[in-house]
Amino acid sequence: MQLCTHVRPRVRFLALESVLHFISGNELPPILLKNLSSFVQVLFQMASDSDTSIRIAVCKAFAKSVKSLAKHFSSLDRIFEFMLNSLQDACEEVALEAGEFWLALAEFPGEQLLLWVKPFLPQLVAALLNGMRYSEEDRIFFKADVEEDYMCPDDIRSIRPKSAKHKLQFSHMSREDFAFQQEEEDEVSDAEDADELSKWNHRKCCAATLDLMSLSLQGHMLEPLMPLIAKELEHSQWDHVESAILALGAVSEGCIAELEGRLEQAIPYLSKFLKHQKALVRSITCWTLSRYASWIIPRQHYFEGVLSGLLDCLLDSNKHVQECACSALATIEEEATTLLVPYLHPILKHMVSALNKYQRKNMLILYDAIGTLAECVTSHLNTPEYSQLLLPPLISHWGEFTGEENSLLAFSECLSSVIIAFGVEFLPFAEVVFVKSLKLVEAILLSRKTAQQNSLVVPIDMGYAIALLDLVNSLLEGLGSRIEPLVANSTLVSLLHEYLLEKNFDLLHTGFALLGELARTCYGQIRPTLSAFLPVIVSNLNPAAHIGVCNNSCWALGELAIQMGANHDVRFFEPFAQEVTTRLINMLLDGSLTVSLHENVALTIGCLGLVCPSLLANVLPEFLYDWCRAVYISQEGDQKVASFKGLCQILIMNPDGFGKNLDTFSQAILSWSRPPSDLLNCFHKTLHELKNRNLANWQKYFSALPPPLQTRLVEIYSL
Repeated sequence: MQLCTHVRPRVRFLALESVLHFISGNELPPILLKNLSSFVQVLFQMASDSDTSIRIAVCKAFAKSVKSLAKHFSSLDRIFEFMLNSLQDACEEVALEAGEFWLALAEFPGEQLLLWVKPFLPQLVAALLNGMRYSEEDRIFFKADVEEDYMCPDDIRSIRPKSAKHKLQFSHMSREDFAFQQEEEDEVSDAEDADELSKWNHRKCCAATLDLMSLSLQGHMLEPLMPLIAKELEHSQWDHVESAILALGAVSEGCIAELEGRLEQAIPYLSKFLKHQKALVRSITCWTLSRYASWIIPRQHYFEGVLSGLLDCLLDSNKHVQECACSALATIEEEATTLLVPYLHPILKHMVSALNKYQRKNMLILYDAIGTLAECVTSHLNTPEYSQLLLPPLISHWGEFTGEENSLLAFSECLSSVIIAFGVEFLPFAEVVFVKSLKLVEAILLSRKTAQQNSLVVPIDMGYAIALLDLVNSLLEGLGSRIEPLVANSTLVSLLHEYLLEKNFDLLHTGFALLGELARTCYGQIRPTLSAFLPVIVSNLNPAAHIGVCNNSCWALGELAIQMGANHDVRFFEPFAQEVTTRLINMLLDGSLTVSLHENVALTIGCLGLVCPSLLANVLPEFLYDWCRAVYISQEGDQKVASFKGLCQILIMNPDGFGKNLDTFSQAILSWSRPPSDLLNCFHKTLHELKNRNLANWQKYFSALPPPLQTRLVEIYSL
């Protein structure tokens, strides 16, 4: 610390940087804590240094020390005054490090935070709002002067695959993961662009601080902020307007209750900025309106106005506005779900126009929005009108893919959701999707075999195979046995078996899901190869290797068990029966595994009662209690019906096995809200069989049941 006041600036800077090196995770080392007052005094001596790098280091030191300063100093006013001035420093790097201090401070509990910053709130809020305006560097990068660029092709190098949903999040962001809407969807691989987009800057830091502080300070934050926002919204300079709209979006979560009375005027007023002459104003308005989706959507008049404005922006002449409108629309879709049904025609019409207008990068976001819409409104899309509107242009896009395009993953994910939503309406397009998917999957497998023989050959990324197999899975899920002729005349079954031998967990996870769907919808096509598939399933019933793969292999086995029982194919399973039942029961009894895996394991055990009931009857007391608990909350469906029927067969083969578990079994039976009639008859038959086989035992355990449970069983099953 002595060297921090050295006459030479370089020495002062290096000395302070050395001290900062020992501050880990914003916790001061013991030696600094013992000398905290002296350390702060040294920092203030350096605070007015003419050397910019030293002022940056001083701000960084205060930011890193904020937790310790809060614990050991009764007043932080002097530090606040310095950091407030630094937040407005002409040097953006100094201002950024000062912003880090306020962002760290914003993480403190609300009461304590208010006590500290209340005297400084007016100046702090004004400084944050000023800091949220675009810098000159940002204006250049985001082409602030370019208003119409939708005809300009994207550089293919600036696009990378997008296979997961990217929804806008703003609250609780840190330096490492904060990204507001303009940057979040710009996924690029070009090094220079990627660095620029991911760069943490003063604008982002101020926005994040305002967001985080609003969660704690709420109305106290709004009091000085709203007059400033109102003034900025009327400003003649577009960047002032833009920052004010960004600020309104930033405080949406923390201050929604306090803003409630103003939104009836604010939302229509904000919507007008969707037609602002400046593209960056239109884009930020899209995002801010989406932040208030939960308020807007239940109010039809406001919802229709905002939706109409966003749809217009979807077809904007500026690519950045298109992008933000797409992302905002996806957020609205997730919030509104089936409330969108009355507006499906205009939404689809605009999306189809966008399919014909967008360049490559925004097309990825459009695919995401289309897929999200399908997931949210599901079968409401299943009409001839909507299929004729959306499906032909989508299939036209499908025809353009050759196998390794960056956008194939995003499109496959989109089309998978669309297929499930449209159901039978997709049938006329099923063959072209199915045939091409398998052709591409075969090419990927061939490339991997070639690469194994020739080290100079680079195999096609397995991610494409996973996406395409997911797409085939969606065809089976959406169309069921209607596409069995396509499966019968293809190499799907043999290809799937080859892929299931790969040591790739993501691929196995998808592959077993597809196998289960094939068992459910096209059992006749995999029946001849059961002896090949069953060993692969058994070897993956291992949660220690990969819990997701284990979960899907278990589900696939359950679907196969249903079909093997119905088709009297017990002989195929007999060589694996003992090992499988042992593994499944051990998993069911393992309390460290996930709830979803327990559910799947229990349902599969029940389904195996249709195949090998006598084997499971011998060990019924070991698993019955845990089985009942696991299936109690599971979703009702065909597999659950089959599982209960299988368990009933097991119980009938060992009527004494239920023992003290009559209570739990009865609750599991009564957990059904609407059991199918055949299952209801099965329950009736099983309960009476248990009662008649050993009346003394039955009366003993039945009389121990809670009276309400006895009453329901008597009323429903005449016991």
